[in-house]
Amino acid sequence: MNVDATLRRACRAAASLDGDGAIAALLAAWRVTRHPALADALDAVSARFVAEAELRFIDLDSHLRSAADPRVAKALVAMLQALPASPSADDVRRAAWLLTVVADARTLAPIRALRAQRPWARDVLEPVERHLAALPAPPPLGERARSLVDALVAGELPPRETDDLDAAGEAALLRAVRDTPDDDAPRLVYADWLSERGDPRGELIVLQCARAATGAPPSPCEEALLDAYGRAWLGAIEPCVARGGARFARGFLDACRLVVLPWAADDPTWATVTALDVGRAPLGDLHRLLGDGARLPSLVRLRATRLRDRDEVAAVAATPVGRRLRALEIALFWSERGARPPTVDALVDWLRADGPPALRTLALVGDASSVTLSRRPGGDISVSVSIGARERQRVLLLDTLREQLGDRFTIDVDKPPAPR
Repeated sequence: MNVDATLRRACRAAASLDGDGAIAALLAAWRVTRHPALADALDAVSARFVAEAELRFIDLDSHLRSAADPRVAKALVAMLQALPASPSADDVRRAAWLLTVVADARTLAPIRALRAQRPWARDVLEPVERHLAALPAPPPLGERARSLVDALVAGELPPRETDDLDAAGEAALLRAVRDTPDDDAPRLVYADWLSERGDPRGELIVLQCARAATGAPPSPCEEALLDAYGRAWLGAIEPCVARGGARFARGFLDACRLVVLPWAADDPTWATVTALDVGRAPLGDLHRLLGDGARLPSLVRLRATRLRDRDEVAAVAATPVGRRLRALEIALFWSERGARPPTVDALVDWLRADGPPALRTLALVGDASSVTLSRRPGGDISVSVSIGARERQRVLLLDTLREQLGDRFTIDVDKPPAPR
């Protein structure tokens, strides 16, 4: 990430009264550098653009959504300072864990003061103080970055921009990458642009494009780059992506597992995602993300385990994203009476209507049970059913599939492996 360019975006957004844009850009820059000055600027911009009630909500928000946000660290310190003489041990331990996750160097001094003043804090906050004290010094901000940060803190118009053409050039390069997702050439041009400005992502793009062409395993250099910068390169969507749940390919986000929806649904980072695991996200949130298909133009694989009935499955199938999916995994829920799961009815309806034209694999997965259907090039369906020891459910599923689909598809059944 080019920190100066990101701060310029924050300044332009603040000058245009786009508080969300300014905050998103500052968060992205802070996650790369962990610089206290950027955290101070984020506090100042938030105070101007975010209502007091919303700031209080940030204090209580789930760590899954806001962990990489220095405002959370500030709120946690304030919460610890306001605790009674005998606070809840669970509350303190959770706050201590979150403070180590956020890793905001500004909290070191107040944590030391709490340990010196509050008997309950001496032991439980000792690992937090040790962790914060061991944080590496942030990279120094250049003169240009400093002037932009000062303008953001003061609420003034930023210094005169002398490189708008440079920022416009980056936007054009990214647009070319997203418009031609299968072409390496725009990515490598962008990599040169980044490398000229000292941005390590340029090296990642070159390494991964070369590896994609040869099928070689990741190099230690590539893994080190992703360990150091991978979360920051997620940009505004970072808070909603699970730890360890992001995969980069050819330098851009290719697959991710989400922990919360919706979040920055219009962010262009989604444009290169081909595989998405939304887990148990509510249907309404899923639809907000899928939208008209424009947010996820490259998506071809979707895992959504909260889809329970034929109406919900049909609703996803009807979206532009649903119609171009090549692989879909949804939930297989059995009732207590062992009746056929409603998702199986949705599956039958879908396939009898020929399903999404691009769909090749449809998996229904539940506790110790699964059904996988794979469409062959000739149109036949291969079915794999695994129900464990529930033979009655296995027979029920197979009878349903043969009865409902046998007149339209050749169904091959792969028997589950015998128990050892």
